[in-house]
Amino acid sequence: MHFRTDATALPRYLIVGMIGTVLLLLLVILSYLTGSSYVDRRDALDVQAVQVRGLLEQRLVREADSVEHYAGFLLGRAESVLRDETRERVDQAYAVAEAIYLRERGRRSAQEIQALIGEALRNLRFFSGRGYIFIDDLAGNAVLAPQNPEREGKNLLQSPLAQERIAMRGLLDAVRNPAGAGYFRYRWEVPGSGGAASDKITYVRRFDAFDWIIGTGDYVARMQRDLQGKLLQRTRAIRFNDNGFIAVLDRQGRILDDGRPADPEVGVDAGALQQKVLSVLPGLNVAGLYVTVPAVHPVSGQAESVLGLVRPLPLTNWVQVALLYPSDANSLLQEQRNDLSDAMALNASRILTSVVVAAAVALLVALFYARWIKALFVRYQQGIDQRELQLTRNAQALQLAARVFESSREGIIVSDADNRIRAVNGAYCEITGYSAEDALGRNPSFMSSGRHDEDFYRRLWCDLAQQGRWQGEVWNRRKNGEVYPEWLSIHVHRNADDQIENYIATFRDISERKRVQERLSYLASYDTLTDLPNQRLFEAQVGQAMAQSELVPGRVLAVLLVDLDRFRNINDSLGHDIGDRVLQSIAARLAALIPQDGMLSRQGGDEFALLLPDEASLQRVAALVQALLQQIARPVTQSEQELVVTPSIGVAVYPQDGSDYSTLLRNADAALSFAKAQGRNQYQFFMPALNRRVSKRLQLENALRQALVRNEFRLVYQPQYYLERGLLSGSEALLRWHSALLGPVGPADFIPLAEETGLMGPIGDWVLQHACEQGAQWLAQGIAMPVAVNVSACQFLPDLPAKVAAALNVSGFEARLLVIEVTESALMQDIGRTAQLLRQLKALGVEVALDDFGTGHSSLAYLKRFALDKLKIDRSFISGLPEDADDTAIIKAMLDMARHLGLKVVAEGIETVQQQDYLASLGCEAGQGYLYAKPLAARQMTARLAAAAMYERVPA
Repeated sequence: MHFRTDATALPRYLIVGMIGTVLLLLLVILSYLTGSSYVDRRDALDVQAVQVRGLLEQRLVREADSVEHYAGFLLGRAESVLRDETRERVDQAYAVAEAIYLRERGRRSAQEIQALIGEALRNLRFFSGRGYIFIDDLAGNAVLAPQNPEREGKNLLQSPLAQERIAMRGLLDAVRNPAGAGYFRYRWEVPGSGGAASDKITYVRRFDAFDWIIGTGDYVARMQRDLQGKLLQRTRAIRFNDNGFIAVLDRQGRILDDGRPADPEVGVDAGALQQKVLSVLPGLNVAGLYVTVPAVHPVSGQAESVLGLVRPLPLTNWVQVALLYPSDANSLLQEQRNDLSDAMALNASRILTSVVVAAAVALLVALFYARWIKALFVRYQQGIDQRELQLTRNAQALQLAARVFESSREGIIVSDADNRIRAVNGAYCEITGYSAEDALGRNPSFMSSGRHDEDFYRRLWCDLAQQGRWQGEVWNRRKNGEVYPEWLSIHVHRNADDQIENYIATFRDISERKRVQERLSYLASYDTLTDLPNQRLFEAQVGQAMAQSELVPGRVLAVLLVDLDRFRNINDSLGHDIGDRVLQSIAARLAALIPQDGMLSRQGGDEFALLLPDEASLQRVAALVQALLQQIARPVTQSEQELVVTPSIGVAVYPQDGSDYSTLLRNADAALSFAKAQGRNQYQFFMPALNRRVSKRLQLENALRQALVRNEFRLVYQPQYYLERGLLSGSEALLRWHSALLGPVGPADFIPLAEETGLMGPIGDWVLQHACEQGAQWLAQGIAMPVAVNVSACQFLPDLPAKVAAALNVSGFEARLLVIEVTESALMQDIGRTAQLLRQLKALGVEVALDDFGTGHSSLAYLKRFALDKLKIDRSFISGLPEDADDTAIIKAMLDMARHLGLKVVAEGIETVQQQDYLASLGCEAGQGYLYAKPLAARQMTARLAAAAMYERVPA
């Protein structure tokens, strides 16, 4: 016959068996009663009393087992509950931060949003008031620390406390995963414990919007105490057999819950209960010990001794006492005695009736007991299921750990206590070239490169013994013999007996990082274009040379600054690629000429510096500088073109021209500036007078840089007249500067400086805009006055037409009244670009005049290609008229050429009536100069225009 043995069938078999057994026993008892004597019946009563005592003890055991199971289940989940609670709190805080960020993004700055999030989370409390939310960033800085606000803004990775640094690294590691969140378990000092540490679990989640991590945590022990409170609540509510209850005490005898009713006059005697428990504690075991304690029955009010079972509670330092009032069971015993007494006097039929009643009672007890057993079996089966589930989870965790081990990009070596390799991962094989079979069972020293001495390894093992970990840079050898650097971290794993079980080493190949560091070190000291030392290395070398020169008196130490004249023209016309190749060629020529103990450095742009640390005399320095001038000036062939680059050189000598590097270099720069001012393509030694000139130039440059901001510029207007008719024909806008620091500064002083320092661009834009605005004001008054604006070579760039168009549009000035004056040198920089720019300007409707004609180097062949409207004859040709025959011949030739090219002519610098009349007789159309007026302010020019009645109808 086949019987099922599952969780449903077994309780049924138990019930059937018990009912059958009870019925069988009843038949036996019936036979026994009918055939036994009174003595047998009395003995049966005694036996029944013992059975009642046994039932009481069994009930106590059942209730104690129930409490034990619940305590084990509840307290065993402390860590799991803590993980769930911390994750829920962090997710709530993350949702708050994300909502604030999404709401305020685009409306507030990042700093303001961060402050809003911090204030929203700062006062959150949970875990009975001890829990809070903290925020750190991925760099290790504390952003929100409600319990320790003074830590906010500090980098915990650099904390002097190793505990804080380790905790911060662990938190950062916990979020370095695809989910961006994780747990970190560590030991941390418990507040108020005098320095004692306890296990703590923290959950953190990465907040990508600000590279934060948001987290919270709590001590496992504190969560266990919270759950112990829930356990006390559960035991306090337990009642069985009407008045049975559970009392809980700690092992010092303190009553945590005595289970008494609200009336203090009834229930168990607390003092007696404490004494009984303390007396049995030394011999207490898992099975428990029975005790009797004086008490007052809560219903009858009668004093009696309650029966109690003392047993330890798992996972706590407590004991439980399950207590029952024997009087609750004595009533059943007394009833049975009365039944038996009546049976003696009654007839067989009454005996039979009593037996039937006893059978019914026995059946009910059997059913109750069977159901209780079934409930126990179900709980037991649930416990087995939970353990199987936990085993499954543990197996999954082990599989996950194995996958992490194999998928890690860092090499991992696990060795035993004897440092024999027991496991390696795939990254190890990839980095070292050794297979797992090559490594297993061997000491890791077989990979040693031989670069580290015995003292290095002695310190390594000393750190491992004292601290349990070590990390640093190590050079090892691959299987192919290649030596490579790696960053190695070793951790010691110990068992419960504090014995070493394993050494776990992780490492990564840092060869590429080493190469990058070497390259960065090179770039920090050398110029990438020419491979010459840069300013930093040059300064260090000059400092060493000055220190050494003190030991060798009579020798000359000189610093040279070499600047390539007008090198910008090469970059602008031929492009920076060719300019760079020219610089490389010049650098090679300079390097070939300097002495062996000298140094050549590129300071930046087209400027080089040379150090001559040990020359016999200044004449020797001068000879070398002269050779440099000749070599640099030799043509350089690039892209089938021969380019000639000339240098300007400044020389400063130590110590008479400077006792430190900065002074020596500054004075060499002053000499270089003087060489440029003297016409370039030469060298100059520093002289003290140059300091005053350099200081004045520096002062002028600083003031010029502030002139636009301080609104120190103004425009004046030079009237232009028709020579024959004597009527106004136009005006030229001229720039004037009245500095708040230097007073009036002439154009001859500040305009070349502005061009040299790159300030001419913004200043020229200002002149163009204000001249157009003034012309528009005159036009609004009905005065149609042509206004000429000078454009520097620095402004004659592809964006000039756009700037002119913008000035006209903003001001409302008419293009036909605007004259753009350009010098010959500006036109000849790039013939093709010049022609294109002039066509674009003409397309706007403005006129273009060639200023200072005859003073430059323009080609007449190119001149006819340019879209010009006017020629302006320079004042240098006018001053000698009409007496100077040369000037007369030149003027006639210019006027004749202008007539053939269809150009208008304006003569500059007319100061006498004779000059005016003579130019008019030659056919010159217009002129300007002090004969008519000096440059006038806008108000004065307006008055003159009004007097000349230069009005025209302005379109409405």
